[in-house]
Amino acid sequence: MITQQQSEYIIMQSGALEYPWWMGVERSHDYAPEWPFDAPDGWRWALEIVDPDDETKEKWVSVQHGDLVNAARKVAFQLVKATPELWKQARLFLFKPEEADFDAEIADELLQIAVFGHSVYG
Repeated sequence: MITQQQSEYIIMQSGALEYPWWMGVERSHDYAPEWPFDAPDGWRWALEIVDPDDETKEKWVSVQHGDLVNAARKVAFQLVKATPELWKQARLFLFKPEEADFDAEIADELLQIAVFGHSVYG
């Protein structure tokens, strides 16, 4: 089972937040001061987004461990449309996180599913 520290590192530290649709990014935590510099349990990121249903509205959303796990479950059990690479990585994320290898693009796809319920961009 994936830990909170693994999910934060694999997805939030992947480079996915560099895409322009994540307009603002704030984390609610500091990292451990010593190796392995993990995020604490209960970590949370706030993301500023444009509402895909009304592009004139911007809003802040919160993302945490459970949101990423739920999105990965939806992908792994084919409850939401996803690329073949995300399907593969989502299964690893859930069941063998030490083998998961998310690049920024695939992590962004999972993050979009966590935030919007489906992939909106790309």
